Order: sequence, then C-alpha cells, then structure tokens
Amino acid sequence: MNLSQTQINWIKEKGRAFYVSFKMRLVPLLILVGLSLIHAKWIASKHQLFITIYAGVFSVALVGIVPFVKNLVAVPTIQLLRVIYYDRQYPKREYNSPKVDALIEKMDLKGKAQVYITKNPVITGPCCNVLTGKIFLPEKWIHPEQEPLATISHELGHIKAIKEFNIEIILGVIIVFEFTLLVTMRTIPLISKIAVFTFEMLLISYLARRNEYRADEIGAKYNGPEGLISLFEKMIHDNSFDDDSETHPSLRSRIKRLEKII
Repeated sequence: MNLSQTQINWIKEKGRAFYVSFKMRLVPLLILVGLSLIHAKWIASKHQLFITIYAGVFSVALVGIVPFVKNLVAVPTIQLLRVIYYDRQYPKREYNSPKVDALIEKMDLKGKAQVYITKNPVITGPCCNVLTGKIFLPEKWIHPEQEPLATISHELGHIKAIKEFNIEIILGVIIVFEFTLLVTMRTIPLISKIAVFTFEMLLISYLARRNEYRADEIGAKYNGPEGLISLFEKMIHDNSFDDDSETHPSLRSRIKRLEKII
C-alpha cells in the first residue's frame, strides 16, 4: 500500500506528538514497576541472556523516568523557589470585588480564602496556596469588562477540597507502605528502592491530576461549568498543543467532564 505524502506527514506528526506526550513519559515508570514485581529467584533461575536483557531493559527504563521526575518534582520546586524569591520584590494587592466576595461566601470560605493580584513575573497563571488560603492572579488576567470568576472558582475549589486531598495523601502513604512490603519480598534491595520511588512518583502524579478534576467540579458546582469550559476552550485555541502533564489532565478531558454537569 502506497501512502501519500500527506498521510506520511500525518503519521510523523502523530509519532512526534506521542514521543513528547505524557503517555510516553509514563511508559518507563510502568516498566520499572512491572519488572520489580517479577520474583528475583525466578529471574536468577533463567538463562544468562534473559538476565542480561532484564538488566538492560531495567536500566533503559530507569534513565527514561528522568523527564517525568523533572516535570513532577524538579520544575515545580524550582518554580516555587523563584516565586518566593521574587515575591518580596514585586507588590501584590487584594482583589476587591463584590462578585468574588459573594462567591467566597457561597462556598463557605469566608475568612479562609483571599484573592490577590500580583506583578510577580514568575506567576504566569492563576495559582493558590491551599495552606494559607491565598489565591494569586497575574495582573494581565484582570480585565475590567470581565471578572475571572471561573478561574477563581477553580482555585477556591482547591481550598474547599483540602480535607479530601489530605485524606487521599494518607491513603497514598498506606498504599506505598504496602507496595514497599510487596517488592521487598520479591526482589533485591536496589531494585525495590527504585521501584518504590517510581511508584511514589506515579501515585503523586495521579493524586495531583485527580485534585485538578475535583477543583473543576467544585468550582462548577458553585459558579457553573460554562465559564471554565469557555476558559479551557480559549486556552486550547491559544496553545495548539494540548496534552496531559504530570500534574494536570489535558484541557479537553477536563472539558468533557464539565460538559456532563451541564
């Protein structure tokens, strides 16, 4: 079968998209966890070639988790440190709005949440500190003719869901402990330590992405889903590449969930 140049270009484009996608970055972690569950005694009983292949695949997968760990741990940590550093240099002010105050009161967060406008260049999008209840909006997100209620409702959703998130973290610690016991009994110490670390990364990513869905749903519950859907559609239009990340689901998948609420 002869493929046209258009079809070849489409295949190449899809291949490149998958290569840099979240799913591709996920593969090495799943391989590491899967290999760690194979009993060490069973591996040792096999031919030397099989053991060599096992070690080779494990080593390649270990190198392959670097992008995932970088996006999940290193980049957010560096970003947080930069935000803290620049926070003292750039002023922030409270965002006073009757509509925002009404939304906060409606969500039963009066006295627990406060919205600020910041000129901090590191903060390029809305974010919140669930521990302090402070929500930060870049100054460029503020438009006199249209208040960012949808964005604020999502961030308030994070604060509203802090108890559920803390419960999930506790359950996650228990799951990691159980997994640690399992791999410790099945494989050598070095592999078990790598496997536990990898499993922790997968679990943290899952909980972070799940928390984003929950914040969307809570925000939509109190402010309606239409605003968030419109915001996500605009973001997709402005940024041609929409994919899952280690901390956030894709915008399209979030839209699908919100559309079920309408």
